[in-house]
Amino acid sequence: MLNASMSREFGSFFWLGIAFGMSGAMARSVADITQVVSGEIGPIVRGMGFSLVELRVGASHKRTHVTVVVYRPEDLGIEDIARLTRVIRPRLDLIDALENVTLEVSSPGVDRKIRSREEYAIFIGRGVKLLVTEEKEWRGGIIMAADENRVILQEKDRIAEIEIEKIIKARLDYTQED
Repeated sequence: MLNASMSREFGSFFWLGIAFGMSGAMARSVADITQVVSGEIGPIVRGMGFSLVELRVGASHKRTHVTVVVYRPEDLGIEDIARLTRVIRPRLDLIDALENVTLEVSSPGVDRKIRSREEYAIFIGRGVKLLVTEEKEWRGGIIMAADENRVILQEKDRIAEIEIEKIIKARLDYTQED
């Protein structure tokens, strides 16, 4: 799963090839490289029972930085992160466009900012706080369902259907899960 923040996260290194001193046809954009990396590791992550929440690829000082954020509804422990790292790392080494790769694999965290429409579906069953247009207060509840256009939120006293277009900010909030 790719999101719009991938190239923004490493905006100063938008051209991976330029960061490595390449030019012309050899220079590839971060978006192109990210697509290749996603194609290599996405099926592996999903095959191991995790969702790929976020993937960022960037370069600096002749190193390629790959950040992978994964999730699954069951507990996600350090052993799981270590196992994913051991499986993903060799696949990255096979990608010609990557040099001197550093890999960071992590969970989303308890208060992750939701960055893409797809994340609402990934986090079904989790607590969330939403700031919606034309409302002054954050709304909290449990994500019951989500599709590309709306989120169904179980609030304390009601079920609300919220259009994703109207969500200004959203973040996971474990305190809603009591």
